Amino acid sequence: MSSTEIILAILSSSILATIFTSFINWKLHNSNYKKEYYKKILDKRLEAFEIVQSLSGKMSFQASTGKFATPSICYDEKFYQGFIFQMMAAIDQSFWLDSSTSEKLTEINVFLYNNIGNKINDNWDEKQRDEKYQELGNENWEVIRNFRKELQSLINKELKSLHNVDDFFKNNSKKSTVSFPVMKSEFEQ
Repeated sequence: MSSTEIILAILSSSILATIFTSFINWKLHNSNYKKEYYKKILDKRLEAFEIVQSLSGKMSFQASTGKFATPSICYDEKFYQGFIFQMMAAIDQSFWLDSSTSEKLTEINVFLYNNIGNKINDNWDEKQRDEKYQELGNENWEVIRNFRKELQSLINKELKSLHNVDDFFKNNSKKSTVSFPVMKSEFEQ
């Protein structure tokens, strides 16, 4: 074998090794990129679940008014408004939730608006408003309790498949268009 053939053999094997190494590095980089992408999506979904889980927890607490028990979210205006703001945060994050969980959040929000928020007159004094929140909470505690159970069930079901990002996007591309009627306040003119 001549020195030219030896040099050509070394160069061609070096070029092939470089091409092969570059290809492997490119594949590894793409694989790592996809894993990082999925990790970020999982982080977003977990963050949304934490908000919904906290919301569900707040729905489970009862408070005594002296006359009767009421859901703590209806103890007074401060508790109710705090819960509604947390509900807004959960609905804002609902893109990262399954469509059934997202719909349930909207249904709860509309129910609370129609059956509690709409029945409070802003012209009442604070004591009257708080008593009305408690009364409405007592009247609706069973529905609120059932909403909490349904929401918790949906969360538990969804957590089992949280890691399956491809299915999440496939199923969420078919978001439903369920609508819930919003009633006019008793006190609007």
